[in-house]
Amino acid sequence: ANNGAVRPPLSVTIPVGQTSLTFAISTTSVAAARTVTVTATYLGSGLSQSATLTVNPAGTPQLSSLLVTPTQVTGGANAIGTVTLTSPAPITGTLVVLSSSSFFAAQVPTFVMVPSGQTSVSFSIITGQVPTPVNVTITATSGGIVKTAVLRVL
Repeated sequence: ANNGAVRPPLSVTIPVGQTSLTFAISTTSVAAARTVTVTATYLGSGLSQSATLTVNPAGTPQLSSLLVTPTQVTGGANAIGTVTLTSPAPITGTLVVLSSSSFFAAQVPTFVMVPSGQTSVSFSIITGQVPTPVNVTITATSGGIVKTAVLRVL
């Protein structure tokens, strides 16, 4: 990464007999959220792997949880989803994008907005009739952070 927002180590050594290694990446203060790409290259092989990392400004509310209640419903009954932030949303609110792994079994709004000064907001999950029980993954994304919860529709 060569962008000033993150400082990964220049090199790491994976111990003999191991296939991976966990290491720290230092971040610097940013005025606005920045998504950066960190790339690791296996010495001399030309093989590389990349991952993205979002660095948020200090004090920025971040998505901390997604809760679905109840966790199991009969198709046709609704459930409630709640997204929670680490701190109150700013004056402009905080946008959280939502999705469902099965549109037919469980529908969610495309997004919700956590209002200014609030730490959470709830939304309806509308379920449909299903021929066999299905586990639906509900996903919430905000500021590069992703949270999931599973709703079982019978």
